[in-house]
Amino acid sequence: FFSAAQLLLKKGYTNKTQLNKKAIKILKHYPSLTHREHIGAIEIHIKATDYKYVKNLPTSLVFARSKAVIYKSDSYLVLSDDDKIKLNFLHSQMNNYGYITAYPYLRDVYDFHLLSKKTSVYESLSSLQTNKKEAFQYYELSQFLFKNEIRKENSLINKFKTNRNKATMKMSNWSRIKIFLRKYVYIFFLAIADKNRQIYLYSRICKKFGF
Repeated sequence: FFSAAQLLLKKGYTNKTQLNKKAIKILKHYPSLTHREHIGAIEIHIKATDYKYVKNLPTSLVFARSKAVIYKSDSYLVLSDDDKIKLNFLHSQMNNYGYITAYPYLRDVYDFHLLSKKTSVYESLSSLQTNKKEAFQYYELSQFLFKNEIRKENSLINKFKTNRNKATMKMSNWSRIKIFLRKYVYIFFLAIADKNRQIYLYSRICKKFGF
C-alpha cells in the first residue's frame, strides 16, 4: 500500500489531501493521486470497500479469488466476476447510498447487468455477509431497467419509478437526513470505543463543514 503510493509520488504524482496514518485501520484508499500530464486520478486501495462493509470483500480473499488477464502480452490480476458483482453492489448502493436515494448511476447498473450475463448473480449475492435484502433489490432493479421485468416489486423499484416521474432529479430531504445519520451518527457510536475512528470522525466532520 505505502510502497505503491511512494512509487507514484516519485513519478510526479501529487495528493491534495494528506494521508491520515492514525486512521489507517479504517481507511479505504490512499488520498487521490493526480499528475498534470495524465487524465484521471489514481486511488490505491487498502480495502475494496468502506470499512463498514469490508467483511463482504476481505482483502486476502479478493487476492485469493482474483484471475489473470492478458493485455498486450502482459499478465494482470483482476477481480473475479463474483467479486466484481459484490463490489458493484456495495459501491453503488451502500457506499454511495443508492438504496436510499434510488438514483442509480447508469454506468454502475449497466456494468451490473453485463456481469449478470457472465455468472450467477444469485449465488454471488447470496454469499454476502450483510445487506442481502438491498443486494437483491438492486438486482431486481437492473432486471426492470434492462429487461423490463419485474420479478418482485420492491421499495427500490417503487422509489425509482417515483423519481423517474419527477421533473427534476432532486434528492428528498428525508433521504438527506438518512444519509447524514449513516455517515456521521453511525461513525460517532463506533468512535466511542475506538480512537482510530475518533480521528476519522473528526476529519470527516471538518471536511464536511469546512472547519
